[in-house]
Amino acid sequence: NEDSLKIGYKIGEQIVKNSKFVDYFSLEGLKPYFDVDNKYVLIKLRYLFLPFFKERSINSNELQMKYNMEYFDLYLPIMSFITYVLTVSFITALNNPSIFNPQTLGRILSKDFSLYIINASIIKLLMFIFLNNPLSFTDIFSLTGYKFTYMIIYAIFRIVMEAKTIKYIVFLIFALMSSLFTWKCLNKRLSNENFKKTIIYASLAVDFCIIFFILLD
Repeated sequence: NEDSLKIGYKIGEQIVKNSKFVDYFSLEGLKPYFDVDNKYVLIKLRYLFLPFFKERSINSNELQMKYNMEYFDLYLPIMSFITYVLTVSFITALNNPSIFNPQTLGRILSKDFSLYIINASIIKLLMFIFLNNPLSFTDIFSLTGYKFTYMIIYAIFRIVMEAKTIKYIVFLIFALMSSLFTWKCLNKRLSNENFKKTIIYASLAVDFCIIFFILLD
């Protein structure tokens, strides 16, 4: 019996190792997206909030690939998204403490994450249709997630500031920053594509619509 179990274990182990299905869902491909450090985070935040400045020159070719603007990670987008959901939930609890409950947090999370997925999926579909070498869904998911860094600040600012005019101005400034950052990233990553400008404009339009629906209570 023990020999049969050992043989079965070895056969199962080989099947798992050789399975394309398992390889497709392997986490190995996600490791580079979380290979970040404090220096990377600071540089990326600089690109996000000062996208109109030129990229800083990096002498090392090895580091140049990681610390440029169009290098996509998942650490900042995911952390920003989680922080945004918690921030909105906290603000909701402050404004309506009597009706806030754990289900409210779940509702905010499911709504925002669904829109996040829809955002990335629409852009992926457009790229798949019109481009020869579209970005991977992971890259698009990363790129569309950077906007939550702006939305965290705006969510807090919207509560603190009562003047609607100033709110609109701040919203337009953040929208402009996000659009310029996305434009620069896609402009470099899609350098040889025929429908590059069409896809960039469409991506910016989809991003703006998703931001509107996310902020819509």
